[in-house]
Amino acid sequence: MRHLLSVFACLLSVCVHSQESFTFEHNGLTRNYLLTIPETLDSQTPLVFVLHGYGGNAQQMTYLGWQEISTSNNVMICYPNGTIDLFGSPHWNSNLYTGDVAGIPEGTDDHDFLVSLSSHIQSTYQLSSDCVFSCGFSNGGFMSLSLACHEPEHFKAVGSVGGLMSDYDYQYCNPIQSTPIIQIHGTSDGTVNYYNGVGFPFWGSEGAESVMNLWEDIMGTTQTISELNYNNSSVDFIRKYMAADNSEFHHYRVNGGGHIWFGSSIFMGQNSSEILWDFFNSYCDTSNSITTSYGVTQEKKTLLKKVDSFGREVYHTTNQILFHIYDDGSVEKKFIVE
Repeated sequence: MRHLLSVFACLLSVCVHSQESFTFEHNGLTRNYLLTIPETLDSQTPLVFVLHGYGGNAQQMTYLGWQEISTSNNVMICYPNGTIDLFGSPHWNSNLYTGDVAGIPEGTDDHDFLVSLSSHIQSTYQLSSDCVFSCGFSNGGFMSLSLACHEPEHFKAVGSVGGLMSDYDYQYCNPIQSTPIIQIHGTSDGTVNYYNGVGFPFWGSEGAESVMNLWEDIMGTTQTISELNYNNSSVDFIRKYMAADNSEFHHYRVNGGGHIWFGSSIFMGQNSSEILWDFFNSYCDTSNSITTSYGVTQEKKTLLKKVDSFGREVYHTTNQILFHIYDDGSVEKKFIVE
């Protein structure tokens, strides 16, 4: 019982955390970022980058539920700011400006910036080097997928909400190792079209499913499961899996969804941030497996309840990460696919 209570304390407690502003010097530029710092830090603490969209800023991304995830799961969250592009807008250079086009200078090296900033934060706070993730909205999603192409050894998994791939990345993505990816995209997105991308020079003209198919080839996944109307909603869930290295591609197709960070009404109680974190957390161990278990499994035990990562009791038992809590105090973390 003591073990069971400690598990609930970990899942349900509200811990004090802080959000602080910092600067970081990189390639002659002073870059700004925000950090949500959990109450407890150790060598197992994960680090998640949350990247804003085109024309956005770091502060906007702090209102998407990551603060609560940091509190409940003891995760460091970093919200960096991009730089100003040729059109005067804050952005991430997800190989949009490569210097290969006459008259268009090479843009900021955001790949090296995010790797360098990640290394700086890990060193400063002595965080886990095995649990570093990146996700973002729109252009921030482009950047996260670009990191999977060019910095796969540094980021354990990446996610995109409403973002796809630049022309350059789609044509030349050839990573030395594959990276697990989660992609959430609305079919009625008027900014980054689900079927045709942006169509603007350099931004890419490939749709969400073309991107998924590209990564299916890169990862070498051999199995696909599709669940229409996921969790009795307007979302279709597509899972590409059984790659040699256990990398997976999870795609949430939000039918009728626009260019937004989808909230809990879409996912029947979970918002995009929770969906992303559940995926990331499943890869936060050395086995790189979508299924892990905690506690000692005994021959005779009774299941008390199933809860999600926020301690809420749930009854839908497939296609989401759940904690199975037993009467002997053991806890098993499971991801079961229909």
